[in-house]
Amino acid sequence: MKTILLANFCLLAGLFFAFSCGSSESSPSPSAADCSKKPSVSVTGIVASPCGQTGGSFDVTASGGVGKITYSINGTSFQDANSFKNLAAGKYTVTVKDANNCTNTAQATVESGTSYKAAVKSIIETSCAISGCHAGSQSPNFTSFANIQANAERIKTRTLAKTMPPSSRLSDQQINLIKCWVDDGAKDN
Repeated sequence: MKTILLANFCLLAGLFFAFSCGSSESSPSPSAADCSKKPSVSVTGIVASPCGQTGGSFDVTASGGVGKITYSINGTSFQDANSFKNLAAGKYTVTVKDANNCTNTAQATVESGTSYKAAVKSIIETSCAISGCHAGSQSPNFTSFANIQANAERIKTRTLAKTMPPSSRLSDQQINLIKCWVDDGAKDN
């Protein structure tokens, strides 16, 4: 009876724990890897990707951990190479994994380098900061950069949805330039 109960316990416990069953004494299998010394990770050499293109890149440096280190930017597909190329502008979560499957992550942002003054300002001035729109009669007023910058996410959302500007239509290229500028941090550049 003791053997049958132990076998049933081991069968059920096996769903949750790894036990060595078969004798009247059960002992746990070796524990999961100790990840207290997981690999450290840093991102270097970030190269911008022009708006709408895939020319960005960065390198990942990892140290520590146990054995071979592999690298990923999507958390599932790992590679031996520590360099990532042909990237679009955007935010990436870089994951490094050692031989014990211990992981660590870092954030990397590939910017587009879209300039407000060279690319976005004229779009706002000719399509949004005009009479009857955001030039005083409609709030917020887009004749000041501070107001444009404070509302950058809203501008991006509305232009992507094609609900702004209501009186004219922006080209897909103009909409993408606004998106890239906002994604880069809505800088005064």
